[in-house]
Amino acid sequence: MKTVISRAMASSLLAALLALGATPARAEEFYRLAGRYAIFAVVESVDRALAQAPGREAARMHGGPDFRHITHHVRVVLFDASSGERIGDARVSAKVSAAGLDPQQRRLDPMGLKGGASYGAYFTLRNETTYRIELAIAGRDDPRPASAVFEYAHRFGMLN
Repeated sequence: MKTVISRAMASSLLAALLALGATPARAEEFYRLAGRYAIFAVVESVDRALAQAPGREAARMHGGPDFRHITHHVRVVLFDASSGERIGDARVSAKVSAAGLDPQQRRLDPMGLKGGASYGAYFTLRNETTYRIELAIAGRDDPRPASAVFEYAHRFGMLN
């Protein structure tokens, strides 16, 4: 299957990223095609993630953040790579790892923030290092999960 992204789809994808608080430079860095999915991922500080959640929803999001341990939020937006339609009924998980650190694996919860479906979870990214983020995405009609890998260079003093 050849995947072609139209201008309309590219505009929709960019709008979704901007709504998530990503800048265009970050959008390019965290975009992948995998199977039938166009995947956008944003790694953001917990403060930024909570600021985007309306009212009390922020305190309840993903069971509520434990600020003693949690530092970042990984958010994923999925589109059908052929049609450009936003996908809100997939199962998404992420494994975040770095050399010398125990990997963290989480199911990304469905979210309805910023007017559209997305998925997210909290992670602890304390060390100034490069983290590998491995996503597994399974839709109801998928014979096997699609996967995508992102590299995130975490640096202190740089806000996402």
